[in-house]
Amino acid sequence: MKWTDESIAAFWERWSTSPATEGEYFTLEVGAGVGVFLAQAVRLRGARVLDFGCGPGFLIQHLLRAGARVAGADASPHSVRRAAERYGGLPGWEGAFEIRGGTAPVGERSFDGVCCIETVEHVPPESLAGLVAEVARVLAPGGWALFTTPNEENLSRSMVFCPACGEEFHKVQHLTSWTAGSLSSLLSAGGLDVRFCRAIDLGRFQEPARRPPRHWSAAYLFRRAQRSTARLADRLWPRPFPAGRFLAVCGAPGPHLVALAAKPGPR
Repeated sequence: MKWTDESIAAFWERWSTSPATEGEYFTLEVGAGVGVFLAQAVRLRGARVLDFGCGPGFLIQHLLRAGARVAGADASPHSVRRAAERYGGLPGWEGAFEIRGGTAPVGERSFDGVCCIETVEHVPPESLAGLVAEVARVLAPGGWALFTTPNEENLSRSMVFCPACGEEFHKVQHLTSWTAGSLSSLLSAGGLDVRFCRAIDLGRFQEPARRPPRHWSAAYLFRRAQRSTARLADRLWPRPFPAGRFLAVCGAPGPHLVALAAKPGPR
């Protein structure tokens, strides 16, 4: 199937308006883990952050909670409205904007950070350079950009066939599969300095679900103690990213390819 900007926007407009699919957004499932990972890498408090491809805005709550000032942008008008309704009036919220033709209606160099979560795999190959250029455009010199995407996804395993039109397509509109090398190359070609690019499990950065004492196990207690000890050590004897102890504890190999890059120039 040949995807266009119009058909991609229509797909996600339908996805965002269906109660059956809204609960499947990546940032609803592991948005807390994305926020915790970011807090290990950059200073969020007081930073101005754009969630580029924000969907209904599930990541935004975690960024606001960390003290960032946050705006959202998405190609789906319904998602933009949902994000505006969800966060309108909250401290730190700077509004939601509709992406048209790959461009967000925000000023150049206006953000300290950009989150581009589970987005690159949905972009047609011929538009990928434009996506990175747009992220670089809105970043202030010295600002950071976070990209995530499935790691080395086998696209053929998720293809579906439409008997009405005879087309075959990925069930959640993925167009490209990424490795650490290919994602790093894309970002570097767009003028960004890649500081971190690794396949990890962002779910491990989320707090373990609390259990009543009768359900505690040795593994559960060890994991909580290990995380607490690593966090305390990072506060007392901080190490520059990505050498932190908490990252070492939680950053085991996993299904999420995570890249943190910076725009060259002084902050």
